[in-house]
Amino acid sequence: MASVVTNLAKETMIAAISGTDLKIALLNNVVSATAGILSDYNSWTSLSAFEISGTGYTAGGVSLSELSAYSSSSTDRAYFNGNSIIWNTVTISTYGYALYRSTSNLVVVIVEFSGDKPKVSTSGPFSIAWNSNQILQMIG
Repeated sequence: MASVVTNLAKETMIAAISGTDLKIALLNNVVSATAGILSDYNSWTSLSAFEISGTGYTAGGVSLSELSAYSSSSTDRAYFNGNSIIWNTVTISTYGYALYRSTSNLVVVIVEFSGDKPKVSTSGPFSIAWNSNQILQMIG
């Protein structure tokens, strides 16, 4: 017997999980060192101990804007998207980021940057641009 989750249901779930109060915060090398246990960090209250600090970077990260959830019948997936993020003039060293809901402190996703790490910015801009797969997608 086959089962399927409808596209509208996927869209509704991804919108509910992600909410409209998402923030992105940069993390230190805990992302690389403890990838196996990161799923234990469901709350920003506990994960925030691994947030970076640096000149021009504000603790707690920044809010995402232009958030939208939508589904596609051609790909049979639901997507969540928002504007790219930029910190204008920062001196930082980071290994990844966390997306979390600022009102409930729910950690939605933890991401380790690909390629060489840490990613460094010295008195310059640092940005995160979402790829064509959007911020999040739900398949199934």
